[in-house]
Amino acid sequence: MANTPTATSYTPSQRSHLLTEKQASEIYGFSLSWFRRKRWEGGGPEYIKVGYAVRYSEEVLQTYFDSMPRCKSTSDINH
Repeated sequence: MANTPTATSYTPSQRSHLLTEKQASEIYGFSLSWFRRKRWEGGGPEYIKVGYAVRYSEEVLQTYFDSMPRCKSTSDINH
């Protein structure tokens, strides 16, 4: 967790739009377990820890999900 961003590493605009993992899950349609697994594995969207609470910046999430590859079929996915 040494590389986990802190609240101070986000701009004031980003901090004003922080979502809980439940809100992020509901808005973006990924399960809570997906967000939790990505935090554990790495490779997921950046997040911040406020005590025990996890928060996601709306701006960071939007950028992360916009950068995901768009596929028309499973054969489009590079393994």
